[in-house]
Amino acid sequence: MPPSLTFLYLMSESHSRGVIGAILIGSLLISGALVFVGVQYKSGALDPATLEMMNKFLLSQVNGNTAPSRAAPAEEAAPSAKVKPVDLKKDHIRGNKDAEISVIEYSDFECPFCKRAHATLQQLVDDADGKVNWVYRNYPLGFHDPVATKEAMASECAAEVGGNDGFWKYADLLFARTQGNGAGLSTPDDIFTLAQEVHLNTSRFKSCVDSEVYKKKVQQDEVEGSAAGVDGTPGNFVINNKTQKSIKVSGAQPLANFQRAIDQVK
Repeated sequence: MPPSLTFLYLMSESHSRGVIGAILIGSLLISGALVFVGVQYKSGALDPATLEMMNKFLLSQVNGNTAPSRAAPAEEAAPSAKVKPVDLKKDHIRGNKDAEISVIEYSDFECPFCKRAHATLQQLVDDADGKVNWVYRNYPLGFHDPVATKEAMASECAAEVGGNDGFWKYADLLFARTQGNGAGLSTPDDIFTLAQEVHLNTSRFKSCVDSEVYKKKVQQDEVEGSAAGVDGTPGNFVINNKTQKSIKVSGAQPLANFQRAIDQVK
């Protein structure tokens, strides 16, 4: 990926379905900045010291060293009609299932920002003393396919074969091993190797994955996520399971933003 495209990619805190258009705009902006600097220097308007300073700034942006957070702040969502309530029998839940608060995440295993959010939400649950749990729902993005959808279906098969614990062990390892951005694992067969590593019945797991039996479930997660207002990943909702009051928290937000949203729905 050219540096200008890499820069814009790093500037976003969530993977959006509109990412292609944003990349084109960002590429033009960075290219324009580089041309402007060159023209100013040749015309004598910039001395060498100023040119060097500007070059260092542009390079730092390209390398992502100073990329600011552009994730939207927490915003209130419709209390019940938009966000599907937590289903204790069907959802993948990490932490205390009877917790008053849930963080519902619509996620894509190939999304780098989802990988960042994965660690943040794990810490949130660990620190919550049973008061907050984490619900994972699949939302593979089209420009990460076919890998993202296959991984989503594989995670559902991990749940079928290994239960809730099997799902989370597989999901953790998948996020740790995937190369991201649609590149997937080192080899296609590694999707089965991971199942073996987390001690799932590999023959049952492989049969499940090959059958694509969970394709409709993954698609249904996407439909419900879009209806709730998800337009990129990770798409998160902090919801009070008693009152159904919910707050949308877009993108790979820092821990403090999730804690603030939790306080708002109590």
